[in-house]
Amino acid sequence: MGLSNSSDRAEPKANSHARDTCMRRSQKMVNSGRVVLRTMLLLFLFSLRVQAQTATITWGTTYQTIQGFGVSNHGTNAPALTPTQSTFLFSPTSGIGLSLLRTGVTEDGSCTSVSAGCAQNEDPASDLQACVANGCQVIATPWTPPASMKTNGNIACNAGAGNGTLASGSFGAFATYLSNYITSLNTYLSVPLYAISVQNEPDICAGYDSSLFSAAQIDTFVKTNLGPTLSANGQGSVKIVIPESSQYSLLTTYAGTCMGDSSCSQYVGITAFHAYDTPTTISNPYSTPLWMTEISGGSDFGPQTCSGGSWCPTISDALYWASEIDSYLTQGLSAWFWFDTQQNCSNNDCNEGLYNYSNGGQLAIRTYAIGNWSKFVRPGWVRMDATHAPQSGVSVSAYSNASTGNFAIVVINQNGSDVSQTFTLNQFTSVASVTPWVTSASLSLAQQSDVAVSGGSFGYTLPADSVTTFVGAAGNISSTPRSPTNLAATIR
Repeated sequence: MGLSNSSDRAEPKANSHARDTCMRRSQKMVNSGRVVLRTMLLLFLFSLRVQAQTATITWGTTYQTIQGFGVSNHGTNAPALTPTQSTFLFSPTSGIGLSLLRTGVTEDGSCTSVSAGCAQNEDPASDLQACVANGCQVIATPWTPPASMKTNGNIACNAGAGNGTLASGSFGAFATYLSNYITSLNTYLSVPLYAISVQNEPDICAGYDSSLFSAAQIDTFVKTNLGPTLSANGQGSVKIVIPESSQYSLLTTYAGTCMGDSSCSQYVGITAFHAYDTPTTISNPYSTPLWMTEISGGSDFGPQTCSGGSWCPTISDALYWASEIDSYLTQGLSAWFWFDTQQNCSNNDCNEGLYNYSNGGQLAIRTYAIGNWSKFVRPGWVRMDATHAPQSGVSVSAYSNASTGNFAIVVINQNGSDVSQTFTLNQFTSVASVTPWVTSASLSLAQQSDVAVSGGSFGYTLPADSVTTFVGAAGNISSTPRSPTNLAATIR
């Protein structure tokens, strides 16, 4: 019988059992640790998810002052708004409360003197008067100088010799012409003008009423003629607008010369652009407020929310424009305008009007979506800091009036399903509840039941494909209006 090596001997049964038990206990402890770790990880991820879904609005951090939301009534030969329509568009209590109306300057030569004819241009005068009666302000834009003052002798830019622009010898006469228009509106229509532009889309030479206007011409005309003329005639409070370029990308191209010349920029109250290049990012390069004064969509211009630029009164169209308003305001815009009040869409190639008067005056849903801002965010309010994108498909912006404590939080839900959203009111005081107003495929800026605010927070289920404005009042009331705290401008 040979002897076996000790390392080859079988382990006693008791020792083997003890080791297995120990291993099982160790494994159980490891598994238990994994469960605890996994639970902690899930709780951590859940907390991050909850935090990500919370939109925080901070009262004390503010940005630009909002000057209004508007519409044009020029260029489509539309009839005057009915009293019901004008009340709906301009009244903040009975309608959507548009606070600005953009009209065209009389271009037939009538304003060489102050007269009733100068005040009565092709755009319905009653629209202007209805705007003013509802506390709305009127701004005016020349689509062209009169034919007698242009190099091509025609109100259409490309007619006659073409490339029509203001003749060098007519700069002084055109400044007087615009001054007479301001006086005529006030004298014959009781319409005080808030602002006047130098030229509509100075970069476009078209077959309709239009005129070219270079950056150098804008500079010379404003500093040498228009600014001094308005000041001399007691109209210095009327703000001068430049350049109303057809694209945001051309804003500094046409405004830069004047804004870089203190002799010119001292007269400028507003810099403005049209958004037909559909910019996704904008910024204000100047110390003056930045306005977007024209946008809509047709078959060959602007965004086409329905095929071929056809009439598009849908919620998807409304959400597109609501997203544009939200994007531009959160990037520093002070005023936003739609073009136009109403239009005849019988040819199916138009999406410009808020009303379509060819089918009995149908109203596009986008009108209510615009109202989610215009009815509540009044001129003089400031934009507050807010978590802009708390979750996928949701956009948030917020605005307030420190002198009254009133505030509005505008939320877009572009998801095709309802979404639960939590809001935290930071640095607010004494907010008991907020009132939601909803625009959707089935709700037309409809007031909903109040939502209680507890511990400075509230939750709400945002309807699918909707715009919701939460309206409330805080106890943060000061004796003087609050100035924006987060402004930055670059002078070019």
